[in-house]
Amino acid sequence: MLFPPSLDELIPEDDLARIVVDAVDQLDLSAIEASCNPEGDGRSAIDPAAMLATLIYAYALKVLSSRQIEILCRNRVEFRWISGQAMPDHATIARFRTRHSAVFQELFAQVLEMVRRCGLGQAGTIVLDGTKLKGNAALDQSKTLRAITKELTEAALIRDLAENAKYGKKRGDELPKHLRGAENRRRRLEEARRQIEAEQQGGQEPVAAAVAEPRPTGRKKRERKAKASERKVNITDADSRILKGRHGFVQGYNAQAVVSRDQVILAADVVQDGNDLRQLIPMVRKAQANVARTAGACAAPEIQRVLADAGYHSAANLAELEKLGVEGFIPGKAAWRIEEDIRRKGRPVGRMKQGLTRVERMERKLRTCSGSWIYKQRGRTIEPVFGQLKHGLYALPRRGLQAAKADWSLLCLAHNLKKLCAAKRAA
Repeated sequence: MLFPPSLDELIPEDDLARIVVDAVDQLDLSAIEASCNPEGDGRSAIDPAAMLATLIYAYALKVLSSRQIEILCRNRVEFRWISGQAMPDHATIARFRTRHSAVFQELFAQVLEMVRRCGLGQAGTIVLDGTKLKGNAALDQSKTLRAITKELTEAALIRDLAENAKYGKKRGDELPKHLRGAENRRRRLEEARRQIEAEQQGGQEPVAAAVAEPRPTGRKKRERKAKASERKVNITDADSRILKGRHGFVQGYNAQAVVSRDQVILAADVVQDGNDLRQLIPMVRKAQANVARTAGACAAPEIQRVLADAGYHSAANLAELEKLGVEGFIPGKAAWRIEEDIRRKGRPVGRMKQGLTRVERMERKLRTCSGSWIYKQRGRTIEPVFGQLKHGLYALPRRGLQAAKADWSLLCLAHNLKKLCAAKRAA
């Protein structure tokens, strides 16, 4: 210890931090570097590549708070090595993440291209599913138009009484300091009311394009319509929605992911819809576009089949998949109901009858031995990915749909790099 220790010697050769730094060195960061100040005035700049690598490594560890990242940059060897001893403060980290949020989706595609060139992410069979992510907003802050109008009226009355008590018959030039917080809340309430009124004037699209589409049982799907007076907007994060999750309702977003058989994420997005029906075709197209970037470097690059649960099922979606040249394995009912049909009716034998609809052909295909075996790969492929992504993740740190898209892209990007790191360790 007579000489200063080298941080590089403290980082193992197979550590994730080295994988992240090597990956960032190969990325095209021109969009990020273009926003740097070329004059050099102001505070001393931090290398954009080092900032990005620090952010990716933090997201890989499920550390999304800028203040917690600042602490790690001071106390942990890996972060000090990645940042080049720069030790950025939380404000610098937060500004960097906000300024370059629009670039993270493109960086996800570049990292995916790199991972696929290493032999991972084979796209013959892909699996699509969605998961609910809690946003940075409280569920009880979602209010209806009636509640917002009532609160605005009461707030105006309270403000008038307070001003009358202070000024009497005189007119005050400024709002008192102790009422400025209330003024900010009133502004957010008015924005929420305008959003609800705009939705009512513009109309609301049906939740499913095939609501009245007959099921294989002959019954029609139940259509749920929310009354205009019951539509809610969250005061804290107006972009978030009340979504039904596995463990109850959450205030947040619907995160979508397309995963390969080796659990590499091929496409990722965040939407506001609580229903997955509209997401099938856009997500398959995104996956096809990302896979096409490495068409010449990977074997069997084309997407041949997609597995998804009943939430993505409709005759229109099945027809669009045929146009895309992708075979779908998407049941019209829950998997346990399909197993009940197999036990009750047995598996189909012989050739498929002529004149069957797409929905009927899909039901028959999923009852065959091969179709049933292929569909069973869905849960064991994508559920572990969501478990790894959400383990230790309580909620998204930032508000707004675009911020949620950027955070989800960084989480999925870090997940793919962790898969690459595990593959190199196994080799």
